[in-house]
Amino acid sequence: MSTGISVRGAGAGVLPGCRPGVSEVNLPSGGRCVSELECYGPVRVSRDRAAAARVPCDGRHTWETYAVGELPAALVGAAPAAINAAPVVRSVCNVRTFRLTSGIRSQAGWRLEVLPPAETDVDRTYRCLAGRGVDALAAPTLTGR
Repeated sequence: MSTGISVRGAGAGVLPGCRPGVSEVNLPSGGRCVSELECYGPVRVSRDRAAAARVPCDGRHTWETYAVGELPAALVGAAPAAINAAPVVRSVCNVRTFRLTSGIRSQAGWRLEVLPPAETDVDRTYRCLAGRGVDALAAPTLTGR
């Protein structure tokens, strides 16, 4: 697998596995680190779309982004279930990538989810999310604060 890491910041808002100077973070092809921690409320999924509001990380939130990737053009407009199941997305949003970027060794207690880009968004970035339940996170968690 080729490296897909992109690090643009070195602050406390960067996941441990994505900080400059961390050796050998080898994300799957197409995957990259976020430049700063992103937090979201619950993901609302309907048959044809999925959405979540971005919220401050210093308050109650449901999800934190551990990696991102660009949705292939062939999947633009696809149902959330099809995007979730797509091998190109699954190769980025998975337990291995979660462990690499967060530095958390065990996935126990964590749920992983994919947040597709909004249908109306020109940016095709999908997000790999990790959480512990609805509003179960009260502060930045994946960054180690």
